[in-house]
Amino acid sequence: MGILLLAAAYAPPLPDVPVGDEATDLLAAASLWHDGDLLFAPRDLARARATWSEGPRGLAVIGDPAGGGWLFARPFLYPAIAAPVYGLFGPRGLRVLNMALVLVMLWLARRHLVKAPARDRPHGREPQTFRPGPRRAGLLLGGFFFASATAVWVLRLQSEVFLTACLFVALALWCRVRCQPAWGRRELLPLAASGALIAAAAATEPLLALFAIPVAVDLAWARRLKGAAVFALALGVAALLLVGGQRRWTGSWGPALAAEATVFDGPYPFELGAEDAAAPATPAPAEPPGASTALLARRAGWLLAGRHVGALAYFPFGLYLVGLYLLDLRAPGGRQRHLLAVALLAYLVVALVRFPAAALLGAGAAAAPGAHALALVYPLLLFLPRRLRAGRAAALPALAAGLWLVPSLAGAASGLAGIYAVELPARGPTFRVLPVELELLADGRLAGYAPFDRFPEATGGRWYVPLETFFASEDHPDGVWVRGGTRSEIFVVSDGPVDTLRFRAKSIAAENTLTVRAGGETLRARFDTPGKRAGVPVEIHPEPVETGLGLFLHDAPQEEHVYRFVLKITGGAVPARVDPNSNDPRYLGVFLEFGG
Repeated sequence: MGILLLAAAYAPPLPDVPVGDEATDLLAAASLWHDGDLLFAPRDLARARATWSEGPRGLAVIGDPAGGGWLFARPFLYPAIAAPVYGLFGPRGLRVLNMALVLVMLWLARRHLVKAPARDRPHGREPQTFRPGPRRAGLLLGGFFFASATAVWVLRLQSEVFLTACLFVALALWCRVRCQPAWGRRELLPLAASGALIAAAAATEPLLALFAIPVAVDLAWARRLKGAAVFALALGVAALLLVGGQRRWTGSWGPALAAEATVFDGPYPFELGAEDAAAPATPAPAEPPGASTALLARRAGWLLAGRHVGALAYFPFGLYLVGLYLLDLRAPGGRQRHLLAVALLAYLVVALVRFPAAALLGAGAAAAPGAHALALVYPLLLFLPRRLRAGRAAALPALAAGLWLVPSLAGAASGLAGIYAVELPARGPTFRVLPVELELLADGRLAGYAPFDRFPEATGGRWYVPLETFFASEDHPDGVWVRGGTRSEIFVVSDGPVDTLRFRAKSIAAENTLTVRAGGETLRARFDTPGKRAGVPVEIHPEPVETGLGLFLHDAPQEEHVYRFVLKITGGAVPARVDPNSNDPRYLGVFLEFGG
């Protein structure tokens, strides 16, 4: 079975073009394998273009302090580990590595939850975790890992699965050792490995260092002082070694290089003149300093049930395990479970307050479905429940995975570039009941949307329209065409209340119907007469979906109003086929007229 899963990770086509962190991690691993350094040079770009004609996009680099050129702005550890696998299998080798790490986590989970001896109870006091039988446990664990966005992250050519595996193995070692009633030197080695693995994860994502706290506190609480000292020493020594390696390979002491990085979509530094290369135009985006209570509550809601990042759609088995943990919250014992739960909650709160965009969709543009912050710690949820139950209730997360996750898995396996693998599947009918993460829309993280503000007085403000349905790039003096046979979800951002939206709708096709839904109001226009095709007045009264969050209007957050409405067009026509004087090959549905 493991061989089949490794082959399944290798088989899907590569993305159309590597984007963001995916491009940086991949090219850094290739540079280490071929050249033995992390310098971004013309040879690295030539290798990438041999596979992808367009080359990488969103590549993050920093200037070499020694003046030797440009360096990949990623910590060195993951490229160093991925380089040999890249040498064996090429770019797909990073997927093979990711799947191998998931299989290691699955094996450890079976040992921790199923095959642990009956005598292995924490300090001889707490009850066993779970003994459901190998078959039912295998199904539950298989669903947990592969009926989740983890299966999509496996196909990404970047470090997230590696970081998750470091944390998971570290906590598995901790949980295994703490069960022993008597300790000797044999139990200290796993604790040293646990500390080193947490340091390895924190070397790329510093916030993951929070998960050293429950281990240290638990050991100190149980008076395993020698174990706590060994764990802390291993953590500190590994951190120092990794910081030294970071300095050696990248010239930077910090584990996170985003603040120093510049992101290139092309042309690349050595393709520019000296003056342009010295001052690139696209610095890495900065994160906001904090959030209001209302905005933090919205982020938590999106993390739970957002359309592109929510746990309900992309990590349903995780919610199931959290429910099991809450059911046994007052059960005796379980100190390690509660400490881990506090660490998980603190990690998510800090991520949502300090790094919201990266926490929700990832720092690079090559995102996978599911919140990035949750994806990094998702397997750790297996350590929360006191008892796992594989009964009928387990069918609920399986049903949720079928409704929402399967389209995303298909999108990831299709080789769609970057964020489109997330957005296009999320346009399906089952996703419409889930809210859109407005913060991602405001930050430009939803690449399938674009602002449309050429008629601000007539449109009530700035519209955010889907690029696949709106021909927003056409500079028409009177309005904008919408593709025929489509459904468009539109957001309107204004600096004050909007009572009414008015425009005229035109069509060149007789068999065509426009339906507009805003709040509880529905309006239909049929273009079955020449007069209607020449223009039907549309008037809707939208209701705000958010007010005062300051996501779009940073200077006047209290005045911000966000509205939502939906356009559905049933038909359309190609102008070149109905008008001998036209060469327009587009399938045009309805023209929304605001001026003229």
